[in-house]
Amino acid sequence: MKRVTSCMILCAALLCNCRCLALDWKALHEQADRTDLRTALMRVDKDPRSVPDLYLLGLVYLETYQPDKAGEVFGRLLSVDPQSVEGIWGKAEVMRRDHRYDQAEDLLVGIIEIDPDFCPAYLSLAYIRFAQARFEDSANYALTVVRKNSRDVDTSTYARAHLIYAGAKGMISYFGGPMSHFINGIIVMPTLREAQEMKPDSPEVLFGFGCYYLLAPRGMGKNIRLAQYYLERLVEDEPLFPDGFARLAQVYKIQGDQKRYEQMLNTALELDPRCELALDIKNGWCRFICPEKKMR
Repeated sequence: MKRVTSCMILCAALLCNCRCLALDWKALHEQADRTDLRTALMRVDKDPRSVPDLYLLGLVYLETYQPDKAGEVFGRLLSVDPQSVEGIWGKAEVMRRDHRYDQAEDLLVGIIEIDPDFCPAYLSLAYIRFAQARFEDSANYALTVVRKNSRDVDTSTYARAHLIYAGAKGMISYFGGPMSHFINGIIVMPTLREAQEMKPDSPEVLFGFGCYYLLAPRGMGKNIRLAQYYLERLVEDEPLFPDGFARLAQVYKIQGDQKRYEQMLNTALELDPRCELALDIKNGWCRFICPEKKMR
C-alpha cells in the first residue's frame, strides 16, 4: 500500500512539473503557420536546446510533409525535456504518419489523461480511427475539438478537426441506411465551408472539397468536374500529399483515362507505400468508397 501511495505521489509531482514547463502550444501552432523552414532552422541554430524553437521546427516539418525530419527534431526536444507533452505528441504524430497506430495511440491516450485540453492529441486519434475505417470513433474524436471554443484551439487544428469530422460523417452517411444518408450527409458541406473560412486554400481544404464532389451521391452535390478542379489544384500546390493523388486517380478512372489513373495511383504509392486510401483503391476493397462502382 505504501509503495502504491508513493508511486501516486511521484506521478503527481512529475505531472505537476510537466505542466509547469508546458509550452504555449496554441501560439506555437499559429506561429508555425506563418514561419518558413529557413526561419525555423535559423532559430534552432541560435539555440539548439530551446524547447519552443525545437517544437516550432518540428511543426514546420510536419506542415511541409517531412515527418522523418520532424521525428528527428521531436527526438531532440525530448532529450532536452523528456516530459514535454508537446514533444510526446510530436513523436506520436510522426508515428501516426508512419502507420504505427498502436504505438501512437498509447502515447496519445496518455497525453489526454495528463492534459485533456491538448486538442492536437484528439485530432491525431481522429485520423487514426479514420484510417482504420472506424468512422464513428473518428467523428467523435474530431467533434471533441469542433465543440471547443475557437479561442482555445489553433486555427489549423480547428480547421482540420472540422475536415476530418466532415469526412467521417460522409463515410457514415454513405455506408448507412436512408436515415443515415440524411442525418449525417447533411452535415458534410456546411462543416467543410466552416473549415474553408478558417484555411481557404490549405491542402486539406482542397482535399475535402475534392472528395465531397467526387463521392457525394447524385442529386446531393456530386460534380466530377469540380472534384477534378480541387484535386488537381491540390496535387499542384502540395505534391507530397499521397491521398490527393489517390482520389485524383479515381476521378480519371471515372473519366475513362486509364493511363492517368495508373500514374496518379502509382505516385500516391511512391509517396507512401502504406497509404491506406491508395491501397484500398488499388485492391478494390472500397472501404473508403469506390465512386466508379455502384455499391448500392
